[in-house]
Amino acid sequence: MYADDYSINNSKQQGFTLIELSILMIIVGLIIAGILSGKDLITNSQIRAVILQDKQFDQAVSAFKDQYGGLPGDYLPADGTAGVNFTLNGKSVTAGNGDSQVTDGGASTSGYAKPTGELFWFWADLLAGNYIGTQISTTMPTLASLKSLSAAQIYNLQLFPQSKLGRNSVWVAFNVGAIPYYQLGAISTDANSYMVSAETALTPFEASSIDTKIDDGFGDNGVVQAMGAGAGAGVALDVTPATNGTSGQSGKCLVTGTAGAQVYNTVLTSPACQLRFDANW
Repeated sequence: MYADDYSINNSKQQGFTLIELSILMIIVGLIIAGILSGKDLITNSQIRAVILQDKQFDQAVSAFKDQYGGLPGDYLPADGTAGVNFTLNGKSVTAGNGDSQVTDGGASTSGYAKPTGELFWFWADLLAGNYIGTQISTTMPTLASLKSLSAAQIYNLQLFPQSKLGRNSVWVAFNVGAIPYYQLGAISTDANSYMVSAETALTPFEASSIDTKIDDGFGDNGVVQAMGAGAGAGVALDVTPATNGTSGQSGKCLVTGTAGAQVYNTVLTSPACQLRFDANW
């Protein structure tokens, strides 16, 4: 009798029943779903924050123009001299050339955006006037001083406003002729170790989500577009759209969708995009 009881008890302790395993699998599934859901919530929150940044910059520029009658960065006081410091809202900033365009005198050659000229002063003026709360540097570096720095080190200098996505991504404001733009790209370095705008600011999913919420969701059309390597800012701006690849292809932000439209390569999970936004100045 005791032997039988032992055998029964021992058999009960040998493993989980199907019901117990089912419950365990449900619990594990819920935990995984919760983690993924939490990650999605964070990503969606960051995307909304990026879209808000774009709108806030437009509002800041509009308020600056109403107050001073010119564009930040390009603003030239009636008694000022281009390239010479003057006082704006009690803070020292540098006067632009007053031509109603935000450029940098050609320093950003090959379409790369560098922290110099009106591209740098644009944000310094907005900060001096308290139109943005974004933490940025108000001391323009020499380009030579950036040569020995890594992309991460340049990013940490806060020369341009950092995007809410992190990942060494920053905002640049500029004109191509009379047309104003913002560009969201990542800090990198070109052959001369200067700061540029690179295609690793956003994943295709992030870029697609932003484009869809603001525009039409197509990377080669509309007020939000995916831009290629070297598409930054300056007089020599290379306004080359991102080239398309195959689904999931590394480094390709866009793929060819139906009817030849370029759609975002959302199968790819690694960063491969930078976006250009039409600005409303």
